[in-house]
Amino acid sequence: QAEDNLLESRQVAARRQAVNSSVVRGITALAQLLLLGIIVVMSERQIGQRQLAETREGRAVRRSRLIFQAVREPIALFDEKLNSLLVNNAFAELYGMDSQHGSVQLQQIGDGAWSDSVLLQRLNDVLLLDRELWDHDTIQRTADGTDRHVVINARRLQPHDTETPALLLTVSDITK
Repeated sequence: QAEDNLLESRQVAARRQAVNSSVVRGITALAQLLLLGIIVVMSERQIGQRQLAETREGRAVRRSRLIFQAVREPIALFDEKLNSLLVNNAFAELYGMDSQHGSVQLQQIGDGAWSDSVLLQRLNDVLLLDRELWDHDTIQRTADGTDRHVVINARRLQPHDTETPALLLTVSDITK
């Protein structure tokens, strides 16, 4: 009888433990599902925010390019080897460049307009020594075959996404 009572009490305790274990496993599974749901919701939110930021950035880049092309002042951006990265329509028109041009060496632009060794040295100094070139007065033959009195300004830009500097160049026609 004592053995049967002991067995029965142990079986009741084992059933209680089994129920408790099932409850703990259920709560753990629910907690895991809840955490997974939170992770999914947060990931979706971050993806949405990233897509929105990328859309805004794309719009800002397009607006910047539109403004850059609309400016009537000839403007160009060159890499550290003086290869063109970006030129606006006014620069391309002044020096007879194709609007769909690829990267072009500065010395090859405008049929010798940029062959002045003093000017090229000063532009290289801007890039290498982080100097600025202000109001460099010169005469250049432009695409229309006219000798134009121009003032050239240049400064070094250090883009955030690259280690290499760029040269921002503006040309003002002061012939008149």
